[in-house]
Amino acid sequence: MAHKVFDLLLLDVNLPTGARAGRSGGVELIKFVRNTLKLKHLPVIVFGEQQDAALLKECLDLGVQKFLPRTWIGAERLGAVMVQELVRSALDEKRMYDREQEYEVTHKLITDLTEVILPLGVSLSAEKDFNRLLEKILLQTRSLCNADAGSIYLRTEADTLRFVTVYTLSLKLAMGGTTGIAIPFPELHLYDADTGKPNQRNVATYSA
Repeated sequence: MAHKVFDLLLLDVNLPTGARAGRSGGVELIKFVRNTLKLKHLPVIVFGEQQDAALLKECLDLGVQKFLPRTWIGAERLGAVMVQELVRSALDEKRMYDREQEYEVTHKLITDLTEVILPLGVSLSAEKDFNRLLEKILLQTRSLCNADAGSIYLRTEADTLRFVTVYTLSLKLAMGGTTGIAIPFPELHLYDADTGKPNQRNVATYSA
């Protein structure tokens, strides 16, 4: 399910819920937001009353730090002004967070380019050993993508994909390349032997 990214969540802590009796829909919604990657940093403003202290405490434990009395919603003069200021403050914090995220992404791209991609290009251009070249490509790409595992296949004249290098960090698995360890996995057929249609049952053959 795709989740639309909003700028702010404003809700009543006593929001009704279809879940089991005795639960607060407001608290459950906040839990959902905090457990959803694209929404976990969404600013949340909760309103309630003194009798909602236990629920507000749950909200506080979930990282919600902005509260306001329910009577302020729709109120005139001071109440309305305070609500507006609270919303403005929350949106300012959201914009600040978004700018920090954009900076981190840009900084990582620059770092990857200058410290990994360009040096890797120079290194690869000087590498004469084909197996070592493939191994370097796989290891540097896996590191760059922060991936646990990676494989390189080569297409054969028989329209199959043959494993040439396999690495899985968490399993301490390294085969092919310069390791001297043979890869026992069978080749993947690019086409169905009976129908001749492309083999779309494997990610690698589908991509190829």
